[in-house]
Amino acid sequence: MAASQIENEGNRMTEYCIWLQQCFGEGSVKPYNIIKQYGSAKAFYDSVQAGLSGVHDLLPADIARVKNTPLELAQKILEKCTQKGIDVYTIDHALYPEKLKNIYAPPVVLYGIGMLPELDRLVAIAVVGNRRMSDYGGSVARQIGYDLARAGAVVVSGLALGIDACGHEGALLAGGKTVAVLGCGPDVIYPSENEALTEQIRSKGTILSEFPPGTRPIARNFPIRNRIISGLCNGIAVIEAGVKSGSLITANLALEQGRDIFTVPNSIYCEHSAGSLRLLRDGAIPIGSAYDILIEYEGLFKDKLNLEKIPRCYYYLPAQHQKSALPAQKKASKPRPEQPPILTVPGNPKAEAQSLPDYLTGQAVKVYDILRTKTEKTHVDEIAVQTGLSTPEVLSAITELEIEELVRAYPGRRYSV
Repeated sequence: MAASQIENEGNRMTEYCIWLQQCFGEGSVKPYNIIKQYGSAKAFYDSVQAGLSGVHDLLPADIARVKNTPLELAQKILEKCTQKGIDVYTIDHALYPEKLKNIYAPPVVLYGIGMLPELDRLVAIAVVGNRRMSDYGGSVARQIGYDLARAGAVVVSGLALGIDACGHEGALLAGGKTVAVLGCGPDVIYPSENEALTEQIRSKGTILSEFPPGTRPIARNFPIRNRIISGLCNGIAVIEAGVKSGSLITANLALEQGRDIFTVPNSIYCEHSAGSLRLLRDGAIPIGSAYDILIEYEGLFKDKLNLEKIPRCYYYLPAQHQKSALPAQKKASKPRPEQPPILTVPGNPKAEAQSLPDYLTGQAVKVYDILRTKTEKTHVDEIAVQTGLSTPEVLSAITELEIEELVRAYPGRRYSV
């Protein structure tokens, strides 16, 4: 069979999977059960054309939806994916994660942008938490995301504002792998505040969604996508969660899926941590660093993880930025090379220009030099004009500076030192 014929046949099989998922909607277990019963989506489609018999758990409403969903709908979705450079991973695709097949109601189709890592051969950890986070929570999420990626793990999250975004940012800063699972189409940017981050993940990480291109974000989509976030991972790290945090839904799904649950202790007086404390009460593993997470998997993934690259803990570090991350009990005459920047809790004195870390990029230094001259909060567009950088470049530089706690972020994309 010629290569073009093989490709066309593959597209045809993909169309049937898309069609089947569109029949029942995202989040339904029925497409997966049908494929198990019939062997393929095409075999079920052929059965429908022949009169639809043998499906024991379909309700009359289901049968009506199947008969009223044309295959042309799937063909249009596939054409749109081709036009927009969106990859389609059906449940029998070689890169479809095996661990995701073992959850309840695995999606029979995933849409992706970027390079999908081999998630079954790597440690994948979800970094999740509040959208309305504390400064402490954001700092911890970036640091843990950074260290997870630096050690060789994949950071997975939902690209929401707050903790999710910080986890992704940390992984990107480390030059590691990160996967964002959306509650909308993979071509839709949501929330708009994460536009620059979304573009970075598309080019350096992976965007995944169960929803076809063009799907708008609506509230019901996000609990549906949460089972995929936990399903892709070996464990989830809840950095900060309030009593009604959506990350608790992800944690409950992870528990049902047999995943490990980690959480960061926080003040009992902090509203942002009430849900985290509940998880600790219910048996979540308390962590003080990314090392505490990855040590759980080192035995199974020795050839994929390098824990020597990251600090064992953060609490012993002085209240200032360092390159060295040696354990407190080991004294070294000089810092180890290529150690990650260690974050500190909010409230430290602002850094002076002459004390900037020498590993910051030139763009970050340029942005800092502009902000240092300002007495008021400055909008990102004004920073772009004064530095001559593009908005995505400014936001990337600001991420570096935020990691070092050299700038503060305010609503409306405004910043100050």
